[in-house]
Amino acid sequence: MSTELLPPTDLPASQWTQQLEGERVCLMGRFVSAPRKRLATLVAELGGVVVPQPADATLVVCGEGRDVGQASNLLVDLTITETELLERLGVIESGDVVKRLYTPAMLAELSGAPITAIRRWERRGYLEPSERLGRLIRYDFSEANLAQMLASLLRFGRSLAAIDRMVETIERAHPKLERPLVSLPLVAAEGGLLLRSGDVLCEPDGQRRLDFTPTEEDPTEPSRPMIAAVLSIEEPAAPAPAAGTIEAHRQAALELREMGDSRAALERFRLVMGAVPPSAEDHFTLAELLYETGEAMAARERYYAALELDPDYLEARLNLGLLLAAEGDLELAIAAFEGALDCYEPYADAHYHLAATFERAGQSLPAQKHWMRFLEIAPESPWADEARRQLEV
Repeated sequence: MSTELLPPTDLPASQWTQQLEGERVCLMGRFVSAPRKRLATLVAELGGVVVPQPADATLVVCGEGRDVGQASNLLVDLTITETELLERLGVIESGDVVKRLYTPAMLAELSGAPITAIRRWERRGYLEPSERLGRLIRYDFSEANLAQMLASLLRFGRSLAAIDRMVETIERAHPKLERPLVSLPLVAAEGGLLLRSGDVLCEPDGQRRLDFTPTEEDPTEPSRPMIAAVLSIEEPAAPAPAAGTIEAHRQAALELREMGDSRAALERFRLVMGAVPPSAEDHFTLAELLYETGEAMAARERYYAALELDPDYLEARLNLGLLLAAEGDLELAIAAFEGALDCYEPYADAHYHLAATFERAGQSLPAQKHWMRFLEIAPESPWADEARRQLEV
């Protein structure tokens, strides 16, 4: 939902401006209702004083992108979430949640990770969707933060398999936590996942990490050799499936694709398609593999096959539209995107790509409608700036 930070209309101005009178407020984490600077201004307008350190505060407000449990051990009178602050001020109704929702494609764009990595992390339970509509899943802001942290390891050069081993090490070190990636104050640094305790960085087992980076006070200090982390040992790229099982072939194909070998993944997945009656999901996966290996026409037919089995398969409709648009068949691409919106009108990705396709087809008027609708649904999307630019043209 989009939240405007305005005084509640049912309160007198004098009462509104004294909501935080006498409070020393520390703002922690990332906020989704407004930029931190705007929130700090709001706090001051309401009679509060923003302080930089939690120890100096009487009220700690944690952004929805940060686990409130991380602040529970601070010596303050009260720790609340961003949503609870806005409820207290009367900006939103009790029970509403301040959040932005991202589809896997948006999350991939935001984090810089390939879509296959996002799907792998969801399949393994690292990312937890906030909403499911059939096969369409969406993630909230906290999951987006986690995806960005994991994606930074990819940019450092760590493989997906290496990241899996990092997560497994953390889970073994903290067996009582249901989701340690969310519950622990983790940071991605030097190609590994480390625990932050104040200004100290530790290994997942709690051992203090020394000589992490040169201090800011001495920028001329020569760079140290990278400290090899136990968490980042590499393994062979492709896992070997258990012999003879269809599910093993399916998982091996997904692993090969995630590791960048779409051709080998395609051959492995054909074994699955030939052994069992394919599901809509199987046709969809095969379509993606065919497109990645340059077989666009075959991919197109597989998307149609997926939709024959499941007409409400939103992602198949979207990907079919993208394929058709890439092939220059704009009229059919528009029909595919409109079909996705017929199934689920608040599908932000479909509005975005439909607007872009209308622009390519020289139909600016319907494009404007879908740019505006996209911004209503996903104002914080990584594609929002492009939509705003299109509306200003």
